[in-house]
Amino acid sequence: MTSIRYMLETIDRKDRGRFVRFILLSLLSPALDIFSISMLLPILSDLASGEPADSVLPRIFAIGAMLLLKTVYDILLRRLEDDSFRCDCIHKLSLRIFELSVSEDFPAHRKMTHSTNLARVRPDVTSSVNMLLSAALLTVDALTFVGFAALLMVAAGFTGLFCLLGISAVLCLLFFANRARIKAYGEKIRNMEIKAGEMVYHAFGAYKEVRIDGRRDELVRRFDRASAELIKEQKKYSLFAGGTAVLATDVLQAFVFFGLGLLILFKVDFGAHLTAFAVAVTVLIKLMPLGARLLHGLMNMTYAKSAFLNFKKANDEWTALQKNADIAENLRVRKPSFERGVTMKGVTFSYEDGTEPILENADITVPKGATVAITGSSGIGKTTFLDLLIGLLKPQKGEILYDDADIAAGRDADGACRIEIGGLISYIPQDIYLNGYTIRENVTFLAPAEEADEARIEECLRIAKLYDDVCAMPDGLDTLIGESGVRLSGGQRQRLALARALYKDFELLILDEATASLDMETETAILESIREKKPGKTVLLVTHHTGLAEACEMQYRLEDRKFKRVR
Repeated sequence: MTSIRYMLETIDRKDRGRFVRFILLSLLSPALDIFSISMLLPILSDLASGEPADSVLPRIFAIGAMLLLKTVYDILLRRLEDDSFRCDCIHKLSLRIFELSVSEDFPAHRKMTHSTNLARVRPDVTSSVNMLLSAALLTVDALTFVGFAALLMVAAGFTGLFCLLGISAVLCLLFFANRARIKAYGEKIRNMEIKAGEMVYHAFGAYKEVRIDGRRDELVRRFDRASAELIKEQKKYSLFAGGTAVLATDVLQAFVFFGLGLLILFKVDFGAHLTAFAVAVTVLIKLMPLGARLLHGLMNMTYAKSAFLNFKKANDEWTALQKNADIAENLRVRKPSFERGVTMKGVTFSYEDGTEPILENADITVPKGATVAITGSSGIGKTTFLDLLIGLLKPQKGEILYDDADIAAGRDADGACRIEIGGLISYIPQDIYLNGYTIRENVTFLAPAEEADEARIEECLRIAKLYDDVCAMPDGLDTLIGESGVRLSGGQRQRLALARALYKDFELLILDEATASLDMETETAILESIREKKPGKTVLLVTHHTGLAEACEMQYRLEDRKFKRVR
């Protein structure tokens, strides 16, 4: 019940109201069932006492008509409440977890895999909402069970009590004996689905390496193994769940006959109690599938436990982010100027895994309007430095100042504030992301289509030395580039990413190995074009190319956890 209470607290007030309404409306259908069966007792009694058949026909036809209307009601209820409530909740909670994916702290983001993140955004949310709906239906079925049980007790007395105790004992025994096993199945199958999904991601993301290295058969073999293991577990659970349901139904049917045997054993006069006996049998026929449905609902909720726990973890992280955002909302907003540039003073940083510091008492200044190159051996921490500079990471010590605004401490000369540097910076990471859409959409990247500036797009493509290539493409700016830009060369991909960065209005352009696939002549031409077309703008680039570094006005080398001025 803790998980259900958590889900009810998680969904908004409107959906909680819909949830309660769904339960109340769902109770009407079984109530009509119980009422119709209870009406059989006086009808059969009247017939047994010699009442004319014509006198009971109106009541019989009324019950039949009521049950037909109930069927229509059930269909409409499922469509209007069940599906609508379910889909709306899945959408809202998935959006929440997606928001977490693009807002969580960078160290937390680094721990996620593509497949795990995909699982928590959709499948885990879906399973958790389905668990909540299972609880609603379980509540309805439990109350219906109680209603039919009361009717059975009235109709069959001690024998009815015996049957009810037997049915309840069977259901409890089957569930509690298998609860841990069901939960284990849910967790294992979820993990296997993620593993199989990773194989699909590898096949697409590493397509060229797989083909060139001749590893296609090995990747197919790994997917085959992961998928086969997943299907094997799903079959085992399906057989187990189906077998449990069949066992429950068969055992419950057995108790009906045990009850009949008791009646015979106690020499009950069936003739004298024919009416009550008929009603009792009808009730028991209703109770058997109802009991199996109760068991099935409990199994579904238990099976979803692993997915729910992962959703809960993600949702708690989202809630914590919202609280921090609420606190930040109360702070004064500061959009810092960029009159002097950006300065790092006495910065020390190390990752949480206990490794040695990447930076230690490091100092560096990037003046406004300068082109500054950062060099250093691979793995020394150049990208980490950029992540600190743009606020994705927080140092353990030191200041990162945009003029007088310290993004590390969240303060400026006037005190604590919420510093927003997004309007100052345009950034190209090492791992370029391109969507599978057109050249135009990749340059404007997430900007509303109606706000696209054709002249500006052309200018950015010219600066990035990509305009002539685009003009040679069959569809020009509307050329589809494929997922991750697979239809472009490595150099074209980097120049397209550069055009995107230039499209944004910026003060500081940060390039992390952004021209590594280009020749020295093109790199230098692009840098000169940026200087010419974007005068007064600051360029900070990380590079291994000596010629490009020498073309910059300033050069630093990162070594021994500090920046050393080369020139």
